[in-house]
This record gives sequence, C-alpha cells and structure tokens, in this order.
Amino acid sequence: MAGGDREHHLVTAAVARARDADMPKSRIETAIERGALKSRDKTSSSVDLMTFEMNFRGIGIIVEALTDNHSRTAQEIRAIARKFGAHMGAENSILWNWKRIGLLKVSWLTDDEARRDDLFTAALNGGADDLEEAQEDHSINVFTEPHHLHATRLALSTAGFEVDSSELTWRPNGELIHPASDSLIDFQSILEALDNQSDVSAVYHDAQF
Repeated sequence: MAGGDREHHLVTAAVARARDADMPKSRIETAIERGALKSRDKTSSSVDLMTFEMNFRGIGIIVEALTDNHSRTAQEIRAIARKFGAHMGAENSILWNWKRIGLLKVSWLTDDEARRDDLFTAALNGGADDLEEAQEDHSINVFTEPHHLHATRLALSTAGFEVDSSELTWRPNGELIHPASDSLIDFQSILEALDNQSDVSAVYHDAQF
C-alpha cells in the first residue's frame, strides 16, 4: 500500500482522478494525510487496496476497494454479488485476461497535423505506450504502464496539452460482451450497488451496451 507517499504512482493517480472529479482540495489532502498517519502509526490498521473478481452471467467484473477492514468489505461485496446472482471468483480468475494500464484523456478539437505530431512526441517522451482517437468525445486516449502515468501527464501538460483525466484502470484483452436483454436490468443494478458501496473506489467490466 502506498500510504501517504505523494510520489507513489498509486497516490498520484488517485489525486489526479479526484481533481478531475472536482473533489474539494481539503478532502484530497485529508485522504493523503490519513494514509500517511496510518503508515506511521503501527498500532492502527492500514488502508489497503482490495481487488475482487466476479462473473455475472459471463461478464467479468473487477471491483477495487480502499478499506481498513478487510473482513467487513469482503462480506459486503459478497452480499451484493449474491443478491444479483454474480459468482465471486478466485484470484486471477478474471484478471488473467486483463491488463493494468494508465489512461489519460486529452481534449482534441483540431485537425492540425503538426500539433498532433507534437502530442504524440510529448506522450511518447513521457513514457506512453500507445495513443488512439476517441471519436465519441473528441479526445485522444493515451495509454501507459502504471508507473509512467504521472510522468506522461506532466509531459503533456508541459507541452501545453489539456489533460481531461488520468487514472489507473483495467483493460480487457478479449472482445467486449453484449449483455443478454433479460440480464440488462440486473447487470445495471449490480453495477449501481457496487458503486454505492462505501469502500469501493472503482468498478470495471467487459460488457458493451
């Protein structure tokens, strides 16, 4: 666990995501300090990242939670899975076919090819692995290894590009799955229930609507 180390790639990614979501600065600072205090105080429980894997009617779901009580969080996640008919998986039962990556989204509202080349150069110099255009929201997705996320964001910002968001995420290696029509309501319900669980920080799936 990264504790309160601001330079750790998990912390920098979490701070960037919080800022992108307009979380008040005071809450960001409180979260970092909480991690730092628990790292220094050997008598208190540390805040750890837990990852859960589940199968919902052939759709893989990955849940990440930040918690200081493993047992409580695991019980609540399992209860949500049971309620909606999902099956909890063993470690790596779902993740074996996914990859942990850094993802940055850069606003792109120009057809200037020279500027596009500048973007690609800045991203690659910062440690990016790949870039692709996202036509649906007029942006360019920049993919990195997790430990290069912060450096790539800094390189893009320094070169004058607006980074809309940056985060650590999971990307499935296989094709996306279309939920069956009779499963759609339950699938949306389990996603909502997981999002509303107080310890859950992120939910990923390989479904395509």
